[in-house]
Amino acid sequence: MLLVDAFAADTHIPLILHSIFSAVDIFYIPFGIFYYTNKQYITCTVFDTCDLIGFKNYLGSEFLVMGLAMLLQIPLFLVILVVVDVIKNGGNSLDALQFLVIDSNTKFQ
Repeated sequence: MLLVDAFAADTHIPLILHSIFSAVDIFYIPFGIFYYTNKQYITCTVFDTCDLIGFKNYLGSEFLVMGLAMLLQIPLFLVILVVVDVIKNGGNSLDALQFLVIDSNTKFQ
């Protein structure tokens, strides 16, 4: 990301690649947080504008992408873990997805 961000800074290519990496690779997100936080700090240090930067400057579209990716990955990995657990204990993969089905005969009290 560093090289793409440096050489293609005026295009949308870094944000597109960042979105793909955030959605596909869960281990990219902590390093992405570290990279984009330090990038903002280094930019303000170089241009001597650190006294004008607030918290909202650190929350750009890159952090929004990472937050959305985490919100999508949590339920996905929950379902994957339930399926793997049921299969490991001798069940069928369709049995694992029974928690997604709501029985119409069930009465909530």
